[in-house]
Amino acid sequence: MLFLGSAAPGGNNIIDGLLKFQSQRKGIELVGYLNGIDGVIRDQLLNITESSFAPYRNLGGYDYLGKTSEHLTQDSIEALARSTQKHGITSLVFVGATHTLTDSVRCTEYFNTNNVDCNIVVIPATLDGNVRHKYIQTTLGFDTAAKVYS
Repeated sequence: MLFLGSAAPGGNNIIDGLLKFQSQRKGIELVGYLNGIDGVIRDQLLNITESSFAPYRNLGGYDYLGKTSEHLTQDSIEALARSTQKHGITSLVFVGATHTLTDSVRCTEYFNTNNVDCNIVVIPATLDGNVRHKYIQTTLGFDTAAKVYS
């Protein structure tokens, strides 16, 4: 799991959902990069467990793992590829807004071109409501912010 960009309400709830997913399946280990891209560059991962996550359950934002507001550069994509291979990570969950969607495409292209066996899933999360598509009813964060501030 990797938080990118600005924080949005509900980021920690994504982790909660992944823990529920994990509890229904065998052989899945959840890890997250600490402080976004900084954690990728430094190869700092945290095992996500029920006990370590419990104090963050139902709290908004990205406090559990931290985040970065930077975008993935070619160097950080290469570092991410090395890290996924080193740790046997077979799937990544990116959480963020428009730049994260673009970064995920660039990362996927790099992984495919360089035979990095890792899938990427993106969960759109933004306060701005700037991720729109006929197949996306609302993004994580925008609906919450709109209701809280209206």
